[in-house]
Amino acid sequence: MGKNKNGLKKYDNVGYFFVLPFVIVFCIFSVYPVLRTLYFSFTNAKIAGVGVTSWGKCNQGICRSVR
Repeated sequence: MGKNKNGLKKYDNVGYFFVLPFVIVFCIFSVYPVLRTLYFSFTNAKIAGVGVTSWGKCNQGICRSVR
């Protein structure tokens, strides 16, 4: 850390340590579930040992015919 013209230390990056816990918790509880949902939406994933059939884009209502 450098000193400014008053001879005091600069603490410019200290704020990031206060924000970091929020960012970590936000990613765990918001971003990860959305990405996981998109993964389950477009694949034939097994959720809790039960096979879930996905038809890709038909799952989102784009497909007109039902198999």
